[in-house]
Amino acid sequence: MTRDLRRAGSGQPGQRGNIETQDREVDTDPASLLQVASTASSLEGPNATPRAHGTVAATMTASDFRVVENNTLRGFFTLELASGLVLHECALHESGEKRWVALPAKADLDAEGRQRRSVDGKKMYKPVVTIPDRARRNRFQKQALEAVDRLLIKGERP
Repeated sequence: MTRDLRRAGSGQPGQRGNIETQDREVDTDPASLLQVASTASSLEGPNATPRAHGTVAATMTASDFRVVENNTLRGFFTLELASGLVLHECALHESGEKRWVALPAKADLDAEGRQRRSVDGKKMYKPVVTIPDRARRNRFQKQALEAVDRLLIKGERP
């Protein structure tokens, strides 16, 4: 037996309401399980890519690229994750053959509201979003760079 979660209220997408639970029997027939898997994969978000066996590969979509060249910085863009989370002001950096995406950051301010500077005079920033695990960070970098490349190849770069 499993618990089925449903949102109470108008039944319209995006409407707030209470979560209702309902116990129901689960059919273990392979055809039924395949249908459940395909339904679950359709719930993965608008940027999900179907894979074999009903699983879904998470993808990202980059948009709104704006060229700003300064040292390693090449520009800023918006990144939409497969979950629907949207990250604005991601930065694309390049140095030689190395490329990376910096997540959004904000100015590091002192008590008087002035931006802090490092000992070598560079402005300092604080992370807004972090990915603490190296494997996940690497996977994010790979997918984010692929998304930016898809955007730039489409010729949407200003």
